[in-house]
Amino acid sequence: MTSAALLLLLGAVSQTCKKCGDHGAIDCRRHNKAELSLETGALYCTRMAGCAECNGARRIACDNCSAQAAAEASVDAESARVEAWRRTRGEIDAFMGRPLLHVESEHFRLVWELPEIQVGRRRLDQHEAAHLYLNRLEDLHALFRKTFAAEPQDIPAKCDLYIWKDRGDHERASLKYADQSGSGGVKLLGARPVYTFFRDRNRLPDDETVHRHVVHNVAHLLLSNAWLSNWIGKIKGGWADEGVGHYFEDLLFGQCTNYCYEEIDTSVSFKGGKWRPPVREMVVKERLTPFAELARKNSTNLTTQEHAQSWSLCEYLIGLDGAKFGALVRILQDKRPSSDALREVYGMTVVQFEEAWRKHVLATYPPR
Repeated sequence: MTSAALLLLLGAVSQTCKKCGDHGAIDCRRHNKAELSLETGALYCTRMAGCAECNGARRIACDNCSAQAAAEASVDAESARVEAWRRTRGEIDAFMGRPLLHVESEHFRLVWELPEIQVGRRRLDQHEAAHLYLNRLEDLHALFRKTFAAEPQDIPAKCDLYIWKDRGDHERASLKYADQSGSGGVKLLGARPVYTFFRDRNRLPDDETVHRHVVHNVAHLLLSNAWLSNWIGKIKGGWADEGVGHYFEDLLFGQCTNYCYEEIDTSVSFKGGKWRPPVREMVVKERLTPFAELARKNSTNLTTQEHAQSWSLCEYLIGLDGAKFGALVRILQDKRPSSDALREVYGMTVVQFEEAWRKHVLATYPPR
């Protein structure tokens, strides 16, 4: 067989579509690569859903190959799925009186109404910032599960977040979607986790403070929904509830500046949010709340110093074994006392726990 004949035979067998590579579909022409790359990790986005050509499917059928018919059916099915999602989110738009930006991932539904935010040297517009925070939320979800050795089914619900520019929008949304009002952030905890807040630039002046605020509060949502889906902050588990929120702040940022309740003056951070030296001083000078007393408090009753103490107690226990800490939380969710949880999970009495924790603080926390 001649070379020319062989080439003709190979061409007849291959028949690869140069336009789509035989995939049957191509990227929607109305979106550039940068726009499409933003959608990585997102299941839905109202910006994409509004596209007149792809209707949110992000791709269109190739008109240059034999797979066109099958591709058209697949794209149409995806468009229908996106449209059904958009209608459910449209109910929120109707209540708020205008179209909002919605993005959704595997574990989060996010309404993002900040028009822009400075991240490092870049100023991100609303759409790009929404996807950045959606990705950050998924990273936090993965970190939470890794920390406590939690399986995907251990956190059964998606979290709903509403992040607003204006206080009025937040206050209206909080009554509708979190069943309560408040000028600060408002959470609905447990089986249907929700968090809504507005960006007060005095408290949240930049991307890091917004991110840290989101991390702290979403950690609360995840903990309240995990395992038995019972918020321990209202059943005498405030030390573990608040301690976990601060734990992830400290882990990711080395600073704790968020408190969940307006009874605490959140305009001034306790010791600048750097808690190891002041906690060490509290231990040295015996300025502590006895654990037997601390373990009877709900989250709303903790003082600022008790927040720092609770963070440190959790930092110690999670450092020993994060999976065991998850088991401790499950016992608290079952409305059993912290003393039982410590004994059953970590094999320590309250006295032994306090003594071991004090030694940990003195050995590992710097004096200044």
